[in-house]
Amino acid sequence: MNDRELILKALTYYKPGKTKTESLLADLLSKCSDKAFVNNFCCGIIRSLPAVDIVTAKISGAGEKKTSPQLWTVLRCGVFDIIYRPKQEIYAAVNEWVKLAGGKKQRGFANAVLRTVIRNISSRSVESPLRADFLPVSGAAGCLFKQDIFSSPDKEPAEYLSQVYSLPCWLVAGWLKNFGWEKACAVCRASNRKPGLYLRPNKTLTTPEKLLELLREEGAAAYRKGDIIALEKAGRPVEKLPGFEEGLFCVQDITAFEAGLFINPAPGQRILDLCSAPGTKSSHLAELMQGQGEVISTDINPARLEKARENKQRLRLDNITVLDYEQAFQYAADRQIDAVLLDVPCSNSGVLSKRLDMRYRLRPEGIKQLNSQQYDIIKTVLTRLPAVKKLFYSTCSVEKSENYGILHKLLCELDRGAIRRTKLTLPSDVSFGRDGGYIAEFTL
Repeated sequence: MNDRELILKALTYYKPGKTKTESLLADLLSKCSDKAFVNNFCCGIIRSLPAVDIVTAKISGAGEKKTSPQLWTVLRCGVFDIIYRPKQEIYAAVNEWVKLAGGKKQRGFANAVLRTVIRNISSRSVESPLRADFLPVSGAAGCLFKQDIFSSPDKEPAEYLSQVYSLPCWLVAGWLKNFGWEKACAVCRASNRKPGLYLRPNKTLTTPEKLLELLREEGAAAYRKGDIIALEKAGRPVEKLPGFEEGLFCVQDITAFEAGLFINPAPGQRILDLCSAPGTKSSHLAELMQGQGEVISTDINPARLEKARENKQRLRLDNITVLDYEQAFQYAADRQIDAVLLDVPCSNSGVLSKRLDMRYRLRPEGIKQLNSQQYDIIKTVLTRLPAVKKLFYSTCSVEKSENYGILHKLLCELDRGAIRRTKLTLPSDVSFGRDGGYIAEFTL
């Protein structure tokens, strides 16, 4: 099988919200010849499926229920190629996918549908304000059609943004309410970007300058953004980069990196990281403490906690103590804890560009269930560790109910304590891009 055949086979059986994308990609990448093309194509089309389906149905009248799974997948791949890969020669894109449609009748149908889509496009890549005949693809650039395809952004803004960015309408409506039009549009764009990869230098073993030099010597395209490295092109898996096995760096987005700076632990302090897996924030706190003091790292999921143990060993951070969940509470109860970090389970609405499946899994009732879980985690700490006077609460969500809403509820119930500082970061596609997230300091 060539790469397109592998993609077609995998996507034919892809079920949004049910298929695990990580497993699908791992299987594909183990078989294909051009890993970059296959990875970028699959991630791109999975992010964009609803928009692709709307275009296909609106222009051609074809529908998923009217065609076989394989033929519908051919149409999806062809339309995605036409719209989202404008540098690709347009008829070459059509012909490559039509070949895979099946028999003569199926190939003829696919060819007719894809060419109808092409005839209804004014420009595959043009900058335009958001409007009903425009599908944004990258920043302000996108595909301009000869007819209205989507809802009016003026009359139905949430519906329009939901359609063109392939996001749940209720989620987008919440962003419009909380952030306004401009910021909500920016969050939508960032949620559909190809995410950048950042490396956090382990300052107990190296410096940003030395790590950058090492990476460049080995052919990686990278540059500094303050104390973190933006990796534009690696040419190999991260674990094969120079310095990885030696513990010279850790993969961490700049927003998560700034959470560690927000906490700003002092050397000699003792911090409990209660939801630590895979240990990225724990390791950053340990580094900031210059190898002194202690970070107690635990997680309720034993399998994920193993990652924290592996990270501790690889990064050579002796001031991290990794303990099973119950052991960590018992251990902390007998010691002075300067602060507890609660990086709680959340909707991941700030990292949708990376968590490809989440846009199809998120439900309003799911957010409510998470709210209960998030609040219960805080109450567990306050009940089992009553001497703790400082909490740092963080998520990779931008939802008000998961962030300020949780702490406000806590304030009302306790009738004491204070929210000292908060930082909400919205995801961005500007420059190298970044994730969204929230962190707050709560004192008792």
